[in-house]
Amino acid sequence: MEYKARIAGVPVVLVHPRNTSRTCPNCGHCDKKNRPTRDHFHCQSCGFARPADGIPAVNIRGRDEVMQPYAG
Repeated sequence: MEYKARIAGVPVVLVHPRNTSRTCPNCGHCDKKNRPTRDHFHCQSCGFARPADGIPAVNIRGRDEVMQPYAG
């Protein structure tokens, strides 16, 4: 993906994916129970509900902590 981004002139930023599938993009509440099944997301705090496949992408887009690339 990095080489395709480079060709397109798009910067790549590494973001830690921890809890991105469990965190509500609406209110920020993080709980295992927010993912009752693999395919569904339903926030236990605010009631936000959507198919689960896009939730991590929305959360990653909004993350501000950046991972350092692994040089090994």
